[in-house]
Amino acid sequence: MNSSLPRPSLGLALGVIGILIIAAVILYNYARPAFTTMLDLPRSPQGQHRQEIGGQVESWATNSNIGRRLVLSDVATFDWDRVLILAPYATDQEARNQLGFAWNVEDWSSMNEGMNLVGFALDKHIVAWTSVSRLTELLPHPTTEGDTLLLSRDAAVLTWTGSAFEVAR
Repeated sequence: MNSSLPRPSLGLALGVIGILIIAAVILYNYARPAFTTMLDLPRSPQGQHRQEIGGQVESWATNSNIGRRLVLSDVATFDWDRVLILAPYATDQEARNQLGFAWNVEDWSSMNEGMNLVGFALDKHIVAWTSVSRLTELLPHPTTEGDTLLLSRDAAVLTWTGSAFEVAR
């Protein structure tokens, strides 16, 4: 039995598959931000995540004697001129008020209530950030929502009290 319909060629099938793959890649690359927003995934703060700095601060506190001083520039040896320490649940507006420029912190700080967020700023941007366990408290006691501490590089010298850091005087 002869059919008058033409048979699809292998070339045509491969062409259609190729077009579908290209369409999927384009859709993935351009629609992904919308899907991420729809899923409401937490944003990480801007700047390079330098968790090793937080680990060094926590280790230093664990192995330190009362009254010993930690010079943050000895731990964070890259270029920065200010450090901002934020309590959990800090808002983007609180960060902006302290720094004078935008830093997205809300999503991260609301998801990590056992951590202080620490941002190292240079001029008008965050160059690096880390987190430090609240068991190694970086903020004066008692901390509440909205507590922040902004220090210049020269003033970022903290004294260990045995349970928390205080700004060295």
